[in-house]
Amino acid sequence: MPKIIFRGKTYYSVYEMPPNIRRAYEKEQETAGADKEKPESAIDSLPTTSEPEPRAGMRGLIWGILAALVFAGIAYLLSRFVP
Repeated sequence: MPKIIFRGKTYYSVYEMPPNIRRAYEKEQETAGADKEKPESAIDSLPTTSEPEPRAGMRGLIWGILAALVFAGIAYLLSRFVP
């Protein structure tokens, strides 16, 4: 069970705290949470770069095959015209 150390006293639950201490603790947690949410919300608004588009793999495969065919055709033409 996690311990809560607040204002020098140890509590095992929020419900063990006296009402005034509990309100102060919850208020402190809210302000600490608000400070943490600002950078996270800024990060969440950015698009993810680690996940590719769903069809990006197929598109890359097609472009790779087309590039290989073009290079093979150029190599073939060069081999016919260069002695």
